[in-house]
Amino acid sequence: MLVLLHSTCPNSLSEATRWGWGGPLSLCLQEGPFVCISLVSSVAESDSVHSMLWKEYGRADSRWLHSDPTVVALEILTVAVAGPLALLLVFAIVQDKHYR
Repeated sequence: MLVLLHSTCPNSLSEATRWGWGGPLSLCLQEGPFVCISLVSSVAESDSVHSMLWKEYGRADSRWLHSDPTVVALEILTVAVAGPLALLLVFAIVQDKHYR
């Protein structure tokens, strides 16, 4: 997908879209698994590769380890709302939409 974006965009726009992919990718690859793990059990009990990052966060703030309802609720909103909006923004930039 990034190759397609790179070939269809001017250089400055290509740089912006590559930078813009950071948000959606981090939401899908980092925060999405946290929500899934937290809804099933807690990060402290999980042995998955995805939980290693959140165990590191948990060293500083135990709410990340034990599925604090406030943290999980905010992460659900982030993944469900900010993720699609970030993808929409990248699409709007690439397609030169008026709402970008």
